[in-house]
Amino acid sequence: MVDLTLDQPVEHKKQQMSVRFISAGSLTLVLIVAVVTIAQYWMTRCAALDSVSAVLVEHLRAEFNLLDEYARLELSVRQDNNLTQGNNELEQANSGQRGVQPRSNLFDSSVAKVGTQLLELHRLKDLMLVSTNQKIVWRSDTAPTSFEPDEKPMMIDLLSRAYEFHATDFDFKDWRIWVRAFKNDANVVPVWTTITDDRGGVQYLVRMSVDFTAPFAEARDLAFQIMLLVTAGCILLFLVLSMSFRRGVNTIEMQERRLNHQISRLSNLLAMNKDMQRSMKTASARAVELNEQFLRRVGADLHDGPAQMIGYSVLRLNQVSDREEAKALGHEFHAVKEALEESLEEIRGISSGLVLPELAQMNLEQCLRKVVLLHSTKSQAEVAQYYSELPEDIPLPIKITAYRFVQEGLNNSERHGQAAKCRLNAHVIDHVLTVSLKDNGIGFRKSKLQSAAEGGHLGIMGLKDRIESLGGKLSINSELGVGTALKFTISLDEES
Repeated sequence: MVDLTLDQPVEHKKQQMSVRFISAGSLTLVLIVAVVTIAQYWMTRCAALDSVSAVLVEHLRAEFNLLDEYARLELSVRQDNNLTQGNNELEQANSGQRGVQPRSNLFDSSVAKVGTQLLELHRLKDLMLVSTNQKIVWRSDTAPTSFEPDEKPMMIDLLSRAYEFHATDFDFKDWRIWVRAFKNDANVVPVWTTITDDRGGVQYLVRMSVDFTAPFAEARDLAFQIMLLVTAGCILLFLVLSMSFRRGVNTIEMQERRLNHQISRLSNLLAMNKDMQRSMKTASARAVELNEQFLRRVGADLHDGPAQMIGYSVLRLNQVSDREEAKALGHEFHAVKEALEESLEEIRGISSGLVLPELAQMNLEQCLRKVVLLHSTKSQAEVAQYYSELPEDIPLPIKITAYRFVQEGLNNSERHGQAAKCRLNAHVIDHVLTVSLKDNGIGFRKSKLQSAAEGGHLGIMGLKDRIESLGGKLSINSELGVGTALKFTISLDEES
């Protein structure tokens, strides 16, 4: 019996599917948590950088304005105490240079003091004042002595008032910066801004290194909180999906068990069906052999019984044909004698047709040549024979069926088709035996087959039943005025 149940590879595939689900789920969970955490930290860090820088820049500008006002007051006091210097100096102090000159005087005289105060006031790491021609006016001790290459274009943008300030964060394309950031070790960020005069023109560029430890620490803590929340949510979602996946696997296993049960039943039915087909085929083959034995017995009985009696009667009539009594009977005596002679000849023909030669000792080609040879002794029709790839070990029932097929076809072509030529082909392709017989007779309509069967002429229909009982197929094609073609096919494969 062929085993059609689900095999071990299916169970292995299910285990692999579970492993792939867990691996893919874990990897997806890690990726989601990592992406969300990094994105949250990055956005929070940028927001903190912008907000703190904006507030710091605003305070820094306000303090510079206060220093400017202080410079103006100090200059006004000096002018009141120095009236002897003349009206020209007073007019110069009140001229259009009022918003620029005091600040210049201030930074020329006390820029170091102002820078130190700003460093202490805002807890800056370093401070640098740069003129509009990109020259360092003043810097703290910890400030760099030169500019970075990427700071040159930024100063140009600030001078053109493209933006109010610019905070240059670390290059997070380097993974080591991320490590430092999550260790809270990447907190000092340089911030550039501008100081303007009363007319809105840029007076100085300011570079300050600001320590963002507190806001960045808050951003990191918030990122860790988001990471914990996302991790908890992903784990919960993964557990729900795992339960659904497990439920689906259980459903599949239950359906698989039912399917295996159904397949087992179908396998048993298939095996039983094959056994029944094999038994039917064996019974059909045995029936063919028994039928031939019966026909051989009937032929022998006809030959030894009625044929002998009729032959004896004809012999006796020949002995008395010269007597006066026979001559007196005249026509009636000779009619009876001729009828007995014809009956004897027909009985002998029937007997010889029923008795087959010993086919068991012949191969299929020899069997077919034998039936053609026997037919040629009583027919003038020419039979062309073509044989190809015929095996030697064809079962006896198939050889008997092929013999009867050719015998019946040749008899019909002579008796009904009035054929002068016939063509016999026999070959085996892919374990399928094909025997075909074609004549050039007058042909017939296929509707006559049914009427012939109903009228008791069972030659073709009986042959068809015999062929189909062995699993073969008989096809008949005939056309009036063209001829008749018979084809008999049967598989030589035992499984078929």
